[in-house]
Parts: sequence; structure tokens; C-alpha cells
Amino acid sequence: MATKCNKCKKEIGIFSRVFTCSWCGIKLCSKCIEKVDFGSGSNKDLYELDERKIPYYSITKLSYVLCPTCAKQFRQEIKSAEKSIIQSKNVELVSINYLGRKKYSGVPKRITSDWHRDKNECREDLRRLAAFNSYSIVIDVKTEKELREYDNYKYNVFRMTGKAYKKN
Repeated sequence: MATKCNKCKKEIGIFSRVFTCSWCGIKLCSKCIEKVDFGSGSNKDLYELDERKIPYYSITKLSYVLCPTCAKQFRQEIKSAEKSIIQSKNVELVSINYLGRKKYSGVPKRITSDWHRDKNECREDLRRLAAFNSYSIVIDVKTEKELREYDNYKYNVFRMTGKAYKKN
């Protein structure tokens, strides 16, 4: 029995490619699937850092593809990611060693930057992740350091973790 496209209801034949939306799982023909794009490369990095599901990359379409409903949601999330780059400058990072008082509320979300050679890049990752998830303060920021080796070259990489909250 042939598969039917969930959008246009046409039968997908032997010579047609069946696409499955990697977010919701519905089956679509090649005419009904939508191409989506991350925009800048940093949006894809942010998406992966936040552990969100990345759309399926189609070799035949040479792009990421989703069903129309999920593609609309994906595009909204990418716009949010682009805004978070601008808003990240307003996110406050508070060291684990800070003894003062900060006002924040809500349930925290543990966020973790990617590994970088530069601590400033880790801070920027943490700020962007917090802004992407609509948080305005990250407390108990901890820096991890790891020694890596490539051939005879040794170097340090850093990663930062913290608890993200909304400020009062």
C-alpha cells in the first residue's frame, strides 16, 4: 500500500520521495515539505546548545526540511534566537562566589555554555542562552577548565554553567 501525503492527500508513488517531518512525524510529498534555514551559523549553535531538536537535512532538497506547521514554529524560534543576540547584553551573570543579594523568581533552568578557548566566548554563550529562553539573570556561574592536547600542543578550554532566572 502506497503512502499518502498528510497535506495534499495525494499518493506518494515509487518514484517520489516520502519526507517525514523530524518534529511531528507526519509524512509529506516533496511538493508539500518546506525548506527552513538557520540564518546565521550562530543560530544553529544556539539551537544545539539549548538541546532543541534540529530539523532533518535533506540531501535531495539541499536544506533542512519540516512540515508547514513546524516550519512556521521553527522560523519564529529563529527570530527569537536572533533577538537574543541583541538582548544578551542585558543578561546579568553572577559568580558562584558572590555573597550579596539579587532578586529573582521562578524555577531555575540550568544552562551550560559550549567549550571555548576564551572565557569571554563562554560568557557570551551563557548570556545568549539565557536571553533565548527569556531569562535575565544567571546566578552561581561556575567556570570549568579542561586541558586538551592536539599532537604535542596542549591548551586549556573553558565551559561555564549557571542557573538562569527571571529578575524581579
